[in-house]
Amino acid sequence: MFIVKTGNHHLFLILKTLSGEEWIVLLGKRKIHFPFYGTRFENATFYNVKKQKLHHFAAEEMKDLIFETKAHWRLSGKTPVDFSLEFVPNPLAKRTLALGMVKFQYHTLRLVSGRIGSEVLKTGHGVSEQGRLITSTFKKLQVPFCYSLLLAADGQGGRIDWKADPKQTFFGLRFLKDRLQWGGLFEPKATETLVQTRVPLKGWVLHREIVKGAQAGRTAYGLKESFDWKGVV
Repeated sequence: MFIVKTGNHHLFLILKTLSGEEWIVLLGKRKIHFPFYGTRFENATFYNVKKQKLHHFAAEEMKDLIFETKAHWRLSGKTPVDFSLEFVPNPLAKRTLALGMVKFQYHTLRLVSGRIGSEVLKTGHGVSEQGRLITSTFKKLQVPFCYSLLLAADGQGGRIDWKADPKQTFFGLRFLKDRLQWGGLFEPKATETLVQTRVPLKGWVLHREIVKGAQAGRTAYGLKESFDWKGVV
């Protein structure tokens, strides 16, 4: 038996520039062993909706990806694009499971200022998820999960729904799940996939889809994630 301490900080952002460009941005920092023992990855993904152009990079560690989470959150990086963002965070929800061994904290984010490359941002909002997991186990930690997020383009609501995949994770971690909805989010009847990325993590592959839904003149963007087992590497 051994103790595993790990966690993640993940952001999903919708940003608009002064010139009218719309960007979907994913930024993530993960500690060692999340979501699989012996792995770590950080990512910066930028998708230009109008140009349908993807800028994506993921690595074990991205030293130029900076998260400063004080009164205002300041995020910056140079890979895959040069960017700088400043947000006001607003607490959304907290979750505590397993006698404090598992904690999740959510924030909504409102843009104060920022840029992507030389483009100055006009508006922006998003949602942040921070997780911490401490567990003792006889097996090496493996937590494949199914994840779905949807955020209204106008900033008026969103939802998050995720759970450890019950078909692929061992019994002791099946309690890892959460469902959260806020604001006046509509539920589009269907979503379309705008772009897909893949992140290999040892014997697993993380599949990510940035999606879009529309209904009655309103638009929402979202993220879907799932894992495939490819065998031990």
